[in-house]
Amino acid sequence: MSNLETLPQNYYTDTTFVCNKLGEKSVGYNQQIKKHKTSKISIITDDFNIPVSVSISSGSPHDSTILYNQLDDLHNKHPLLFNKNKTLIADAAYDSQKLRVKVDELNLGKLLTHKNRRNGKQKEIKDIYKMDEYLLLKQRINVEHSICEYKKYKRCQLRYDRQLNTFSSFVYLASLKILIKKVGLYII
Repeated sequence: MSNLETLPQNYYTDTTFVCNKLGEKSVGYNQQIKKHKTSKISIITDDFNIPVSVSISSGSPHDSTILYNQLDDLHNKHPLLFNKNKTLIADAAYDSQKLRVKVDELNLGKLLTHKNRRNGKQKEIKDIYKMDEYLLLKQRINVEHSICEYKKYKRCQLRYDRQLNTFSSFVYLASLKILIKKVGLYII
């Protein structure tokens, strides 16, 4: 087996809320959690559920806006991760033309999301996608499992830290622990 076969071909992304108790910086109100200030953790993982990029932002901006900025940072720090044969898989919140143009501009490959079915007839999901795209969208649950790994840590589940750098340090420590756990499973 060559090294190219073991490299991840797909990236998965999602964003989760973190309720804020005492934080002062990078907090905002969100429509889904009323009367509470929140922060958001945005995660990009690969095929092996290893976190590739983690970013923390206010709870106010939309998920696609957070991903737009996160892709810029990731491209500047690790340009070798971007090539045309990759696929970025996300949920329906990331279905925007601006984000598709950005993914194409950064030479990432393609953005695969669930189609926004609010305006139109409700079709079967299998009728909308090709079979390989449908199977990739079913694998998107892996990023949800990665988010659950983060939420196992109390310091990542609720934000009690006033300063953003303290909170982000604990999120990065959780990322490191998840990385060591995942890589340790593949070494053995």
